[in-house]
Amino acid sequence: TDSQTLPNLPEEWRSRPVSTRPDVPGHRSSLVVAETNIAQVLYRLGENNDALMHVQTALEQAMTVVNADQTNPESHALEVYVRVTFGQILRDLSMFSDAELAFKSSDDICRELVEAFSENGSYRRLYGEVKNNVGILYLLDGPADDAQQAFVSAIVDFDSALKINPRDTLARNGRAWALNYLADAQLQLGQVDKAARSYGQAIAERTNLCGTTNAGITEYHVARAWLLLTCPDESLRDVVAGEAIAEGLVMDDPGSGQFHMLHALAQLRAKNYPGSITSLNKTALVRMSKKSPVGFIRAMALWLNGNKPGAVTAWESAEKLMNEAAPGDIKLRQLRVESAKLLGIDQSEKSPEPESGTQTTDAPKPDGATKAGN
Repeated sequence: TDSQTLPNLPEEWRSRPVSTRPDVPGHRSSLVVAETNIAQVLYRLGENNDALMHVQTALEQAMTVVNADQTNPESHALEVYVRVTFGQILRDLSMFSDAELAFKSSDDICRELVEAFSENGSYRRLYGEVKNNVGILYLLDGPADDAQQAFVSAIVDFDSALKINPRDTLARNGRAWALNYLADAQLQLGQVDKAARSYGQAIAERTNLCGTTNAGITEYHVARAWLLLTCPDESLRDVVAGEAIAEGLVMDDPGSGQFHMLHALAQLRAKNYPGSITSLNKTALVRMSKKSPVGFIRAMALWLNGNKPGAVTAWESAEKLMNEAAPGDIKLRQLRVESAKLLGIDQSEKSPEPESGTQTTDAPKPDGATKAGN
């Protein structure tokens, strides 16, 4: 996340082609992609209020593109990309009802795309991504039964995409996430044996993704290491493998705070608490995402290394930042619960909603624009 950077392009330059030649659809589509990509970067950095402004601009332009040519399926797919980004940002801010509206609109559009173009694997994959995001929303806000159903359905879509194009790596990556989150939902429902099988399948899928073909895609290695180090079924964790991945990533890019954070987590699991603290100190030298779990990892490392007052201070600081930036981030919630349990902090009366004043009060509604085809 620390490696994410915004395009060095003034806003008026991004919009200039549209203002000078509004009759060229490609100019407006390019603006939609640019604004949505910026929103995605800001979302990953935990700058969700700024991300909302960019995604609002993207949605307004996307609807102009769609309404100019209702028959162009790629315009509808672009609208889905914008709306899913919108939903992700709103979900991070714990604005769950609004996020559900954004995902519901995306689901409706994808259903029409898949029905009209059943042999298009990219639309199948896109539908699976939408369902993954819907499932995460239900994991956070319930009901878990609906989350389970969403992930099972997502896997069907990813399998369909892979049947059409067996080399669709993005579909395989989406399938790995679906299996991971399906296991989380099954665990919430008390389906322990099913969850263990799903976690095992997710780990196997992650291992395959990191094979020779995708060896250079660090995102897949990070995701594999994270699962090996944080799997709720501790019998399936592999600290040795997770630490080896993290060490390799740090060696390849010693300036990445994200990789040092992952290494710190691996060292924590390996009970090398001083080493974990040292790795965490290196993250302070770079810009980290506000969604990074460094604070909760630091709290656990300090506690287990004997500095209990420092651990409590670190935990309180991490929770404050989480509530301000991304109270609905699922990975942060997972480590908050784990670290609170270790430190003996009672979470039973803590609200999952952001603290007063941290939400954007004038966030645009995701269904504010007329849906294509209506």
